[in-house]
Amino acid sequence: MAFKSLGDTYRQRALIPFLEAAKTIRGHMVGLIITKELANMSWRADYSDDLPPQFGLSGKWSKSSFEAMFRTAHMFAVLLSLWSRPRMNLTWITDEDEIVVNDNRLDDVHQIAARLFSRYVPHQMGVFAMPPECSQRWQASYQKTENSLRSR
Repeated sequence: MAFKSLGDTYRQRALIPFLEAAKTIRGHMVGLIITKELANMSWRADYSDDLPPQFGLSGKWSKSSFEAMFRTAHMFAVLLSLWSRPRMNLTWITDEDEIVVNDNRLDDVHQIAARLFSRYVPHQMGVFAMPPECSQRWQASYQKTENSLRSR
């Protein structure tokens, strides 16, 4: 549920049930807020369209979306280096924002995150999954809650 959409009355009423459902997920939930004034926090200002293919990425990236993807994966890798344990399995559930807007970008984020994890995490990890169906399942659950609230 996007914070910017909480002005909607139906979403406000769905927030508590949404958070209750989120409480059932075992693991860590991390929320980061980063000011847009930090335009190049993770990547240099000299971005070019040739850069993603140099990393073996297949998605189409703008300078700002590439920075957002790299920054998110970088921060996630730092946190993982602090919290993870050897052979720990990891499932990254994300909302459908600009960094995972399609299958190619989802695959790119998965690749960059895995590369960054290998730089920060000193031990062998288990399975790393970033399934698109997780966000779709959450969206369906949210839609069901929202529809039930509207019918009241």
